[in-house]
Amino acid sequence: MPESPPSFIIYLIMNDEISKIPASGISDCACLRPLPRLVVRGLELFNAGDYFQAHEFLEEAWRGEPDPIRELYRGILQVGVGFYHIQRGNYNGAHKLFQRSLGWLTPFLPICQGVNVEKIYTLTTKIDSVLIRSLPNPSRPVLESLFFTISFTLI
Repeated sequence: MPESPPSFIIYLIMNDEISKIPASGISDCACLRPLPRLVVRGLELFNAGDYFQAHEFLEEAWRGEPDPIRELYRGILQVGVGFYHIQRGNYNGAHKLFQRSLGWLTPFLPICQGVNVEKIYTLTTKIDSVLIRSLPNPSRPVLESLFFTISFTLI
C-alpha cells in the first residue's frame, strides 16, 4: 500500500491575522512566492477602478505563467472584466464571468501570494447574487456600489 503524503499546514500572517493553508493545496509552494510585477500592477489598476487596463496586465501575467498559479491571476482578471461589463450594461456577461472566476479562485483560498483571495471570493459571490436577483433590470449604481478593492500584501 502506498504511503500517504504527510499533511502540513502553512501559517501565513497578513494584516495581523493568522491564516492556515493546507500545503496539499499548494503546487510547489506557489502561494508563498511573491506576486509578479505584472500582477502587482494589475492589482493597482484594479484598485484604481481601471478594470480594462488591469485586465491587460493580469492577462499578460496569466499567459506568461506556466504553473497552476496562473489560474489565480485569471480568476482576478475575470472579476475585473465582470466589473467592466457592469459599467457597460452587459449584465449577463458579468454574471458569466463572476461564475467562472469563483471556480478559478477556489483552489487558492484563503490567501495566496499575499492576496486575500477569500475576500475576493466572498465579495464576488455577493455582487453576483445581487445581480442575479435584480435581473432582467438591474440597477447599475447599486451594482457599482458593490465594487471592491483587492487586499494584498507584498511578501
